[in-house]
Formats: sequence, C-alpha cells, structure tokens
Amino acid sequence: MKKIYFKTSPQQALNRGRTRREIEQIHAKSLEIAKQEILSYYHLIWLLALRDEFGFADSRARRVLEKFIQINEDIADGLISFADIKETIKDEIGEDFYNTYIRLDWDVRDDN
Repeated sequence: MKKIYFKTSPQQALNRGRTRREIEQIHAKSLEIAKQEILSYYHLIWLLALRDEFGFADSRARRVLEKFIQINEDIADGLISFADIKETIKDEIGEDFYNTYIRLDWDVRDDN
C-alpha cells in the first residue's frame, strides 16, 4: 500500500502562503488517492476468492469486474440504490445469508 506523507502540517502550509482552499484541494486529492487504494485492494481480495473457489481466470474475472463497475456507475447515476441492492440480496439469496455475511451493526438506515 502506498503511504502518503505530508511534508508540512496544514498550519505550516498556511504559514508558507498556501490558502485554505489550496490546503482543502490537497486534502481532497489525498482522500481520493486513499479511496482508490482501498477499492483496488478490495477488488484484489474478492477476485482472489473467485479464482480460488470457482477457478475464475482472466475472462470470467474481467466480466465480474466489469459488472461491478457497471453497478457502481448505476448507483452514481441514481438508477439503483443500496436499498434496492439490499432487498435484492435478501429476496433472492436469502435473509439468513444477508444477516450472516452482509449486515453490519451500523446498517440501520432505510437508505443503505
């Protein structure tokens, strides 16, 4: 995992003439880099599980990843919500499965 090092603290950056807006932009970029890193590692884990358990190789793994990306885009475009996905998993895979493997303690809002 890449480590992000800051050469200066936000206060030091302000003292060096950086504006608060510049610092916020640096912070936002750092958060985006961190999110991409986490997502990449997450992909590696479930792709390895698919390979180990079901023998997924390049073609099938690519199809699954493309589907994953498409679902993310559909969520971003408002075509599907996490509530929709949650209900689909509960209805079609089973509520026991959902409660055992998916449900998290903080999963109490209707819009998840």
